[in-house]
Amino acid sequence: MPRFQSSPSRTVLAFLTAPFAAALIWYVLHAATLAVANGGLRWRSDVLALLGGSVLVGVPVAAVVTWVGGAPVYLALRWLGWLRLWAVLVAGALLGLAAAVMLLGLAEDWTHLYLALAAVVGGCTAGFWWWVAVSDASEEGPGAG
Repeated sequence: MPRFQSSPSRTVLAFLTAPFAAALIWYVLHAATLAVANGGLRWRSDVLALLGGSVLVGVPVAAVVTWVGGAPVYLALRWLGWLRLWAVLVAGALLGLAAAVMLLGLAEDWTHLYLALAAVVGGCTAGFWWWVAVSDASEEGPGAG
């Protein structure tokens, strides 16, 4: 079984870009959810509001989750020898879910759909991180690890 390593420069690049990927993933998933639920998107109240929220709230929140939560998880996975795609995806989904639970505790109006979206965003962001950070990630095929 190959041992996956990431170079320091690629790891730093992944941690710097992951918050932007998370905000973009959240924007696309939330816009798609609104489009399905409402039968379409309105320019100002949906598209622009989501974009503003993604930039003003999504990127900073994702940066905190990535740097405060993701960096220690990365170090733990690397130390344990579990730096595998499946482990990174599961950890990302759990970090997204944990962040949503903490943030939604502050909100009065939310649904369980937000928890699912947060887990998907966390997993997808972790997949993006893997793609950027881990060299030779294409070697891990289905069922590997």
